[in-house]
Amino acid sequence: MLRLAFGTLRARLAGFAGAFLAVALATVLVTGAGVMLESVLRTHAPVERLSGTDLAVAASDKLERTPAMGKGSGEGESEGDKLQQTPRLPAGLAARIAAVPGVQAAVPDRTVPVALPGGLGAEAHGWDSAQLTPYRLTAGTAPQTGGQIVLDAPTAAALGAGPGTKLEIGTPKGARSVTVSGIAEGRGATAVFLAPQTAAELGAVPDRADFIGITLAPGADAKQVRAAVKALLADAGPQFGDPTRGQPKAQVLSGGSLARLEAPAATTAQEATVPVVAVFGGSAAFTAIFVVAGTFGFSIRQRTREIGLLRAVGATPGQVRRMIAAEALLVALAAAALAVPLGYGFAHVLAELFDKADALPPGFTIVKSWLPGVVGAGSALLVTQIAAFAAAARAAKLRPTEVFGATAKRRILVPLLRYGLGVLTLAGGAALLAVSMNLGGDDGASSSIGIVFTLMLAVALLGLPIARVGVALVGRLVNPAGGAAGRLARANGAAEPGRVAAVAVPVALTIAFSCSVLFIGTTVADETIAQSKARTSATYVVDGTGRAGLAPDAVDRIRALPGVAAAAGTVATTVMDGSVSDALELDARGVGPDTAAVMDLGVRAGDLADLRGPDTVALGSRHAEAKDKGVGDRIRYWLGDGTPMEARVVALYDNAFGFGDYLMPQEVAAAHSTASGYDKVFVTAAPGADRAALTAELAKEGRVMDRAAYLDEVADDANEGAWANAFILGAIAVFTALGVVNTIVMATASRAREFAVLRLAGTTRRQVTAMLRREFAVAAAVGIGIGTGIAWLTLGAFANGITGRFDPAMPPAIYLPLVAATVALIYGSGLLAARSALRRDPVEAIGARD
Repeated sequence: MLRLAFGTLRARLAGFAGAFLAVALATVLVTGAGVMLESVLRTHAPVERLSGTDLAVAASDKLERTPAMGKGSGEGESEGDKLQQTPRLPAGLAARIAAVPGVQAAVPDRTVPVALPGGLGAEAHGWDSAQLTPYRLTAGTAPQTGGQIVLDAPTAAALGAGPGTKLEIGTPKGARSVTVSGIAEGRGATAVFLAPQTAAELGAVPDRADFIGITLAPGADAKQVRAAVKALLADAGPQFGDPTRGQPKAQVLSGGSLARLEAPAATTAQEATVPVVAVFGGSAAFTAIFVVAGTFGFSIRQRTREIGLLRAVGATPGQVRRMIAAEALLVALAAAALAVPLGYGFAHVLAELFDKADALPPGFTIVKSWLPGVVGAGSALLVTQIAAFAAAARAAKLRPTEVFGATAKRRILVPLLRYGLGVLTLAGGAALLAVSMNLGGDDGASSSIGIVFTLMLAVALLGLPIARVGVALVGRLVNPAGGAAGRLARANGAAEPGRVAAVAVPVALTIAFSCSVLFIGTTVADETIAQSKARTSATYVVDGTGRAGLAPDAVDRIRALPGVAAAAGTVATTVMDGSVSDALELDARGVGPDTAAVMDLGVRAGDLADLRGPDTVALGSRHAEAKDKGVGDRIRYWLGDGTPMEARVVALYDNAFGFGDYLMPQEVAAAHSTASGYDKVFVTAAPGADRAALTAELAKEGRVMDRAAYLDEVADDANEGAWANAFILGAIAVFTALGVVNTIVMATASRAREFAVLRLAGTTRRQVTAMLRREFAVAAAVGIGIGTGIAWLTLGAFANGITGRFDPAMPPAIYLPLVAATVALIYGSGLLAARSALRRDPVEAIGARD
């Protein structure tokens, strides 16, 4: 059977070239994505600053059920979003852990960001944390008072400092003068050390620690100590308030897991990269099945006479199926042999793209093992066999009498089951659209994503009837004046709607998915920019994210500057909304009583002045509607570090998008956020103020932007995630474009006999080409129209969820080039194939083999 398959491949190299290219490209993408995924998973921040730590006690980064809640209906572990703020444990646990037999020391560690002279940044810790590395003094003494600091050797060299040097440093609690008391050497990122009590005072919450580092006594059994510490934590119970509410759970870490505590930013970056790479690889695999299946299926349909001849000379259906499977196997092996090595090289291209998008974790390096190559080659074999199985199942059922009859037509069986499923799927898409519109809010926006996939499946199932209707409706529009070419195009479309469907359906799916993925980002960005413009009334914005954050006294200093009418700072944070099992992260802000003087939040009910105390909160109006909450109601949620909260709603505001759905007092946000300083201070200048002098004074506190520059930065940030969508879209577009090209080229080339008959009947080459142009115009119009309609419904439902308006953003500057590229692809590939077919002598072509 392999010999026969090899012979058919050699005789039909042109027919299988498209399948070969599709499989090869799929293998390159899957292999490259596999190399990237493995490399990201193997990228771990090295354990350096905690290299002397045997165990550590830290809170988990998920909400978990507490013993008081009992067992839920599902598994105990949360499937919701991870906590984005550091959950801090009571520092008092350290003393209890230190009393466990085998523990030499238990140190409550706190990380305090500080700004050093010369624009240098560093992490400050209490000197008692130095033993966790360990750091050792090489000069001077340990810090004993709040005015002393120990620098690591590289930092001291960069500052030209030594024992006795006086420095001005910035901290989350304000600037302070310190004296260098010593120099230390150790491992890890730039670190400085303060007196333990000073580090506690400068931390977000003085009586809590980021984690507790443990060193064991010589000869202690690590397993026994670990078990004893776990038992102690179980006895201690929940550490984040209400024990009847889900919250982070204290856990014991060791070994490589300590990197999460030492370098949380690197761990977060790795976790953010993994799903992007995985989605890219999954999209490549999924679209590969679609393209390869379509190409193989069309190729087999063009071989109707050949398969009929085999059946006529005695070939059984099983033999036909095995022949087609063998052909697919040979194509896959050849494609994999070429594509797998290219896939390893393509991984470097992917790494460059991810790096330019600033989406790689620190320390990332390409790791090349045998596994991605095996997965890539295996995917090629699996995809081609699936495609071959589907094509062979139809081809093997052919009877010789159906192939060599008077009209050489097969039986036309109305696929009632397929059409029935298509109608049901279409109804499901309509129902999903209605549900999304009715839900509104975040739930409505989330459910709208399913609309595009449901309607895409409906189009794939109903391709033939859609093509018939499309030819009837669009056929006259592309040739309203009549003419031979137009009449021939309409007649061909009516007689062979499968040809129109073969082009229109993949075009519709490409346009629908491309526009939905691409323009969801523009819809979000447009709303973010619009609400930011409406919200921002301040003259200047002082940004402190590049430093240790802006301290509360910085706001006081800014208010006191000549020419300042009002100033207010905000603390960027997050909250968790929903249930323990599906908690959803939402942006939030800590604000003060002067916020209304520097920004217009569009308060529609209540008063932001009532935002006082930990049990008060203001909600974005869209989120409040989704939660059915109003002023005076109580709402339950979690702060960003997992602390359960129940607060009274004091105000509702409209301009929440891009700012935060929850507003809380500044001190509450600061106490439960990783960065406790102000991220921004909004400043309104007094009439007649000296703007140049005011800008210069503000620059002493942080990076200064006027309103226009700030809004430009907001627009850039709003589009920051577009690269990922475009990247995934590019993979899908390449595959679907290849599928469209393959189908058009194969379909056009297979019509050589038809073209020959037309030419022998007196039709010129120009008339045949004009006929094809009109056929392609019908297929393109049907496909683009349906795809655009699906995307418009999906984006409208999404926009309704986030804005309350059915107002999808489909910028013509992006949409029209996408449509133009699709049309150019259809015409370019089709007319080139037709030109090749029309070069043949019609007498020779009419007697040629299929």
